[in-house]
Amino acid sequence: MSKYFDFVQETLISYQYNPKISFSSIILPQGSILPHILLPISLFLSLASTPFRFRGIIWTFIISFLAYVVWIDPWPPRPEPRYALNNAWFFFLPVIEKVLLHIPEKEFWNLEREKEEGMRYMEREEWGRKWWWAAALLSNPRGVGWNFESKHIPKVKRANERRWLFLVKQLLWAGVCYVIADTMGALLRRQPELPKEWRWEGNMMQRLLIMECAMAFVVYASWSVQ
Repeated sequence: MSKYFDFVQETLISYQYNPKISFSSIILPQGSILPHILLPISLFLSLASTPFRFRGIIWTFIISFLAYVVWIDPWPPRPEPRYALNNAWFFFLPVIEKVLLHIPEKEFWNLEREKEEGMRYMEREEWGRKWWWAAALLSNPRGVGWNFESKHIPKVKRANERRWLFLVKQLLWAGVCYVIADTMGALLRRQPELPKEWRWEGNMMQRLLIMECAMAFVVYASWSVQ
């Protein structure tokens, strides 16, 4: 604990003489994995906590601050994984909307379970099921199978398929997509940088075509894995 206070003291001193240092670095050290761990934990706790006054405002401030720190944080050093981590908006924006504008326990429930299931779990003091409900709500921002799902979601083609068989197929497909994304990413890293001034020549067009196709495969495979 003393090391942390030493870090805060040194940062405050540096902040006085270097205005470019962000105030967020006083609370959380930059170049650390810590904010990337705290952000998903805060998302879960915002839904798992019991309703209280100013709950939405408090958790919105905490989540927004951590999201900002993650966005400016230089960890990890490579841009590819940092780009992937910054896609956390897909999860924290729906959570902010739910805790700020709604009472999640009363307004969101799985269609296969009872209405207002979050409130029922708290009334019966079934905290394990309440936390499971919060984790399921967090991991399903599109609301598939919940009372807030989109009406335009296509029907499932393999609705009667056995669960274990469906999971095996999905895992195999995820593995194939991961290999595709990793292979195309390696191909992109091997490509030399394009010069700032280039002409419409055959060799240059071939390189552009390879890079664009590889990027398209990376995007498609990445989204398929999700």
